[in-house]
Parts: sequence; C-alpha cells; structure tokens
Amino acid sequence: MIIKGKLYMNSKLIAAALAAVLCLSLAACGQTPASGSASEAAGSAQTLAGTSLDKSGEPRTITDLGGHQVTVPAAADIEKIGDFQKKGIEGLAIPAVDFLMKGVNSPETMSVAWDGQIRELLGTDTSVGIQQEWDATNAKLDKLLEQVGNEKKTGLCIKLNQAGSLMVMGSDSFDGWAQSFFALSGIENAAASIEGTREVSMEQIYQWDPDFIMCFQDAPASYILENTIEGQARPGAHQ
Repeated sequence: MIIKGKLYMNSKLIAAALAAVLCLSLAACGQTPASGSASEAAGSAQTLAGTSLDKSGEPRTITDLGGHQVTVPAAADIEKIGDFQKKGIEGLAIPAVDFLMKGVNSPETMSVAWDGQIRELLGTDTSVGIQQEWDATNAKLDKLLEQVGNEKKTGLCIKLNQAGSLMVMGSDSFDGWAQSFFALSGIENAAASIEGTREVSMEQIYQWDPDFIMCFQDAPASYILENTIEGQARPGAHQ
C-alpha cells in the first residue's frame, strides 16, 4: 500500500480499519464463529464437516443465486470433484448451479449467499454460517472508525498495472470489491466516478491525488512511487 505524505494518527487508524476489513473478511470465508467455548467450536466444525440434514435421499429442486431452478442429487450422492477432474466437466450431464449474483458487489452479501447456497446443496445446517464472522468484523470496524473522527481520506485500488495499462476499481467493481472495502474502512474511493474496472492514465491518478493507493496485483507499489512502470513512466513526473 502507498500512503501519501506525512502520517497522522487518523491516517493510521484508517489504515488499520482497512487492514481489518481485508484480513477479517477474507478470514471469515469458510470459518466457523471464533467466539464461544472449545466445545462449541468443535460442534460447529463437525457441522461444517458434513452433518447432513437431508435425510430423504431423494433429488431436490433448489433456486440458485442466479435465480434458476436446478434439480440436484441428494446431499449424500454429491460427489467430491478434485481439481484434476475438472477438465471437461462442463460437458458432463450433471446439474449446473449458478453462483453469480448479478448486480451484487458487496463481499458480505455475496459470501454469505455463497455459504448458504453450499450448505443447502450439501444438506448441512443453514442456521449457522459466516454471517456471524461478518458481524464480528463489522463490530470491530465500528470501534476503530469511532476513533477516526470526521477527517476523510481518499483511496485508489489499482487492479493491475501491466505494461502500458493501468486498471483501477471504480464504484461498481465486482472483481475486487474495492468500493465496499473502502466504505467499510471510512475511506472515499477516488475512482468512484468510474463504473466497474476501467483503464485510466497516470495523469488521471495524479489528478485524483489519493491519500492511499492499493495495488491489487502485478507490479508493486514501488513502481508507482519510482515512476518506473513500463509504458507509463515519464520524465519529470511528480514523485
């Protein structure tokens, strides 16, 4: 991450909030609630391991996240497919469940829905899930943001910065959820006027002049600070 200029306490708190969002939200995926006794955690783990609630043994019709009606086998009959078996799986005569939720770019909404859909497919307990982890994350963020005050910082998330191309995440970017993470961290997205993920020039980034720049992948932040990105570097650029 690049942080522009002198660091103040509020900048550190905002950075801490952003780090908490990224770490805790990613940690939430696939985990059971962290609170409670060891016996409760063990019970939750056992549930996730496959305690089946579907006892009928009959095929079921479910509604997937794309709104399609899909007939799926009984939970006990669903085969575990490994990576080496995925090649050509599209051509098999098996049900296809759509996990894409059109128009949804919130990592919390999406991951909770995915968790619920998988639990429904596998016939496991749907009364628990990663929503509890999100609730814990949001509570921690609220406490952090109370210390930030009203001073707002701007941030920019660069999706990729390969040779000759700078792609940033705007207000409706599904592939990185930058807008959602910034909002949870009390940071304004400098690229909010852009819809989705789009290519911009280095001059546009200078014009935005964000306080924070996050590099999602490819060339590291140092390339931007040193003005050495192939196809983007220019003499006399502002450092």
